[in-house]
Amino acid sequence: MHQFKRGEAPVDFKIIKQKYANWDAFIGSSEHIVIGDRLYEQQDHYCAYCEIYLRDKEDGFIEHLERQRDN
Repeated sequence: MHQFKRGEAPVDFKIIKQKYANWDAFIGSSEHIVIGDRLYEQQDHYCAYCEIYLRDKEDGFIEHLERQRDN
C-alpha cells in the first residue's frame, strides 16, 4: 500500500460547493484542474484505489470531493 502525502487543500471547497451547481458544471473548471494536478502530485502518480502507476494525469480522474460517509 502506498502512503500518500496530505497537505493544504489547493482550493476552498466551500466556495466550490457554492459556485458550481453540480459535478458537470465543476468538471473542466480551473479549480477542477488545480485539484487534479495536486492529487496527481500528492499520490506520486498512483491511483488511490487500485494503486496502478499513472503515466499521465489524464489516465486518472477525480471521483468525488467529499468522503462518502459524510454525505
